[in-house]
Amino acid sequence: ADADADADADADADADAKTSMLATETTQARVDASRAASPNILTQAEPTTKLFSDDQIRSPVKPDQIHANLLKQVESWLCESGRKIGAWEEAAGTGGLSKDAVVFAWMGQASALHVGHDQPVVLCTAPYLYHDLAWSKASAEPGLYWCGTADLQQCFEFSPDTQLGNIIGIQAQLWSELIDTPKALDNMMLPRLLASAETAWSGEGGDWLDFLARARDCSERLRAQGFDIRTF
Repeated sequence: ADADADADADADADADAKTSMLATETTQARVDASRAASPNILTQAEPTTKLFSDDQIRSPVKPDQIHANLLKQVESWLCESGRKIGAWEEAAGTGGLSKDAVVFAWMGQASALHVGHDQPVVLCTAPYLYHDLAWSKASAEPGLYWCGTADLQQCFEFSPDTQLGNIIGIQAQLWSELIDTPKALDNMMLPRLLASAETAWSGEGGDWLDFLARARDCSERLRAQGFDIRTF
């Protein structure tokens, strides 16, 4: 009986191993087929040395030069696909972006004016538009503190500089490395996203008490739809 049980166990193990191997081969085949059907810029990119002339290769190539040349290649590839490149403001200083590239500026409005004076700019200004930041400095508050904190009123009071004629919009961010549940996501995002939306639509914060009343009403409707919104 014991021998039969051992034999059955060995057979089950062999069957599991074959099934696992088959699943792995099937997955790899799908990945290979996907890559073949949708080649991307990384698989098509030339080696770094081919991005430069022979004279440039003879001298040390700086990281900024590699960054700029890579941006140019990516932007060219996107343009051929009928698309436009967007990059964080650090990329604007490399010289690798064209005047059509959209710059996402997070360091402040003065920085946005400096780095994107010839380009369309999306304001992502910290801390007002970073919804992954802690609501306050209280030790129990979840979130990051790298550029301060941002409660609902701070987010609401962010006012884009209307003199920056190249601003095409604003963007709120929520980096998710500290988000581990849907409830945590809702609590970090809402109601602060309502304040960012108000700014995007109106161009300025407006009356705080008026917004607060509307935000509470909107939050009740969102809760009825299943969102777990922070109490405020």
